[in-house]
Amino acid sequence: YKRQAEKLGVADRVVFLGHRDDPRDCYFAADFLVHPTFYDPCSLVALEALACGLPVVTTKYNGASELLTVPDNGIVVSDPHDAAELGGAIRRMLDPGYRRAAAASAREAAQRWTFEHHYRALLDVFAGGRATKRAA
Repeated sequence: YKRQAEKLGVADRVVFLGHRDDPRDCYFAADFLVHPTFYDPCSLVALEALACGLPVVTTKYNGASELLTVPDNGIVVSDPHDAAELGGAIRRMLDPGYRRAAAASAREAAQRWTFEHHYRALLDVFAGGRATKRAA
């Protein structure tokens, strides 16, 4: 990637940090997250970004895209191969007014998806299964 950045003439504007045990500082230093995945059942990086108040650009192949309220806190690209669509989503994120509103929405969204929420939903599934079994 470093060679590619040099080849593209952007090496002086790109920093490759390598592995981080605690990526929170990276999230807090960023303006938005771009995660154009080809397959991800539910990207933790997208959820972490939302929790840090970052709007997210991802693809429909990311299960976490179902948790976004488009365009309020992110943008979902339909085809990760479509550079024009991805570029348009990134261009939208470069608008400070949009980004500020999307960041606020991202923080609100993340507050709705806590472990407590997840556990309650899972218990509801178990209760529904138990009720169905009793009815049979």
